[in-house]
Amino acid sequence: MDIIRHPGEDLFFEAILSLRTVEDCRLFFEDVATIKELQAMSQRFRVACLLDSGERCYVEYDSATKLAQEQGVPLQDIYLAAQLTQKNIN
Repeated sequence: MDIIRHPGEDLFFEAILSLRTVEDCRLFFEDVATIKELQAMSQRFRVACLLDSGERCYVEYDSATKLAQEQGVPLQDIYLAAQLTQKNIN
């Protein structure tokens, strides 16, 4: 899958990297995203962590599938996000 880069992406990601506290992050993301977008990102993150932890029971798999459908992304992207997330946390 080819990724199309937007010229402002680096600036956006650099801004995220400069945030130091959870409160800084909360304020930043509340400024750049809607509540619904924040909830969707948070849900995707939680499912990604569950999937990456190896807890792939039917209920969790079903949740990931529904999330992928709601977000309009392939289930494979949810798994990839989980793997990247765990690498960054550990």
